[in-house]
Amino acid sequence: MIHHLTLCKLKPGISSQKVEEMMRLTRMSLLKIDKALSVKCGRNISPEDPWGFFVAVEAETMEKLAAYQEDARYIKYMEEVLKPNTVQRTVLNFETDPARPIPAKKTAAPASVPSSSMKPEAIPESARR
Repeated sequence: MIHHLTLCKLKPGISSQKVEEMMRLTRMSLLKIDKALSVKCGRNISPEDPWGFFVAVEAETMEKLAAYQEDARYIKYMEEVLKPNTVQRTVLNFETDPARPIPAKKTAAPASVPSSSMKPEAIPESARR
């Protein structure tokens, strides 16, 4: 089981009402995608923390997570909800099944992704070095 976590820095001036709307739209949009086993989102209760919003999605495998991210509803959500309201995102993927091996492939450290990126989960070239 893959736990896909996106931490978001909100744009300055985003109201609490807007964040509540983002939460509703996240659930309404992403729960319709069948590759997602669960979708959770929320706002940070600690105002000094820069990550004001999160989205957590569970998928059975990395392949199903990739299919989820290619779904038109996910792409629309990113374009209409996350990108317009965030300045930066950090994406983390975790394997939650202790019996499933983690690929031995060398990976870069998690990278923060500017909201203006074409592909939200893309890792900047500078982070791969």
